[in-house]
Amino acid sequence: MPEPYPESLFHHAERLRKIPLRTLFAEDRERSFLCRNIEGIYVDASRQRLDAAAWADLLRVAEQVEPARSDLFAGMPVNETENRPALHPALRDPRPEGLVVEGVDILSEVHRQHQRMREFAETCATRWQTVINLGIGGSDLGPRMLCETFPRASGAPDVRFVSTLDPEELNAALHGCDANQTFFIVASKTFTTEETQRNFSAVKQWLVEQGVGSGEVMEHFAATTAATDRAQESGIDAQRIFPFWEGVGGRYSVWSTVGLPVVLHAGWGAFEELLAGAHAMDEHFREAEAESNAPLLLALLMLWNHTFLGAATRAVLPYNQGLRTLPRFLQQLQMESLGKRADTHGELQEVAAPVVWGGSANDGAHAFFQLLHQGSQVVPVDAIIARGDLENERERALLAQCLSQLDLLASGRTSEEVEPADGVAPGHYVHPGDRPSTLFLMEDLSPRRVGALLALFEHATFSVAVFWGINAFDQFGVEYGKRLSRSLAEALQDSSVPAPGHTLDALLDRLRHR
Repeated sequence: MPEPYPESLFHHAERLRKIPLRTLFAEDRERSFLCRNIEGIYVDASRQRLDAAAWADLLRVAEQVEPARSDLFAGMPVNETENRPALHPALRDPRPEGLVVEGVDILSEVHRQHQRMREFAETCATRWQTVINLGIGGSDLGPRMLCETFPRASGAPDVRFVSTLDPEELNAALHGCDANQTFFIVASKTFTTEETQRNFSAVKQWLVEQGVGSGEVMEHFAATTAATDRAQESGIDAQRIFPFWEGVGGRYSVWSTVGLPVVLHAGWGAFEELLAGAHAMDEHFREAEAESNAPLLLALLMLWNHTFLGAATRAVLPYNQGLRTLPRFLQQLQMESLGKRADTHGELQEVAAPVVWGGSANDGAHAFFQLLHQGSQVVPVDAIIARGDLENERERALLAQCLSQLDLLASGRTSEEVEPADGVAPGHYVHPGDRPSTLFLMEDLSPRRVGALLALFEHATFSVAVFWGINAFDQFGVEYGKRLSRSLAEALQDSSVPAPGHTLDALLDRLRHR
């Protein structure tokens, strides 16, 4: 169980609600105690509603993380409900050996699988024009985002992604493909995921319809999975099955063989740099003192905004087009990890995990920024942008847009400062301000920087789960819904099958007799 929060934090929250951010900046122009610089990422949280006194008391909460952090990196079963370790840090550890879990040297096996990925990518580039990844959730979002972020390597195949049951998505991915030059990766931890298995069946049928001989169909498939036996039983050659472990959760799996599409798209060198950046953040998280530890800063900010200041949501706003899928990636990482009421002992409690949402900040400036600036609810913002070339007019304008929006969110615009049009009341122009934000200013979008950024969010998520006393690595909330959907599919087909659940009887009758 987490320790009780210091009573002083509640008093700080009440006090700081009444102090404008403009006042805090007037008292301390730099507010550097809320800024960190790690691995080419400048984290600027100076526009959060905190002062030095409140921050000092928040740091006391960070002491709770140390035992859990040690267990995480030692391969202990930090996923208590499933009695598993969380092995994602091991996937980017460059040591050749030394982490033994249940009699297996995980690091040695990680490097063996990475070498297999590298060799497979080299042969794949000479054989296939198009590679389509069939996966969903963590088996899709991570590699999809990274393939959007990193440039396509010379001679690399065209890597595409299919995740949903909607046949239109698969049809779009297959459009223009030469079946004889198209390869598929079936990415599924359990190798039972319904969406992935149905797409697997559909593309096998497509290959036959396109003239690929029945004896050659399975030569078009590889698998990334923790269920290697099921993959082999499906007909995929063992030499093209790339395993990872039960201790690697889907939302933490892009560092594993699930990252194979990234290797195919961007090259092994890019993937290796991605791992190196994440490992550097791992080492920082392990070794840095709390007052300079970037993941702990983010975790404490989430705790502050959502437990003490009552913010119900948080917006993730990337300014670079290559990071357009980052909000969806962080939705899964944080809402699947933190969206729970049961503590680690199964006791129900009240926690304040935020709804994570967002999208392109460029588009948002012409859409939901209206609510961010003048809506009645306060939404903390995470803005992410690469510094860019300030000599380039367009990149300079992009950075200016980002910084100006964050300043306006923080400082607002009073009725005395506005210049209303004739006949328009000044209140229409007022921005209340005091909307907290954190800026992630990246030197560039290189694989090393992006790897560090993702690991930063991973460790922040883990830390805030410790603060709230919940398990960041299970996801029982999604599993029962999947089971119900399978029963419902049977009921839609066969009217003698009773409707699952409690609210669908009338709707099923309507659907069956349309």
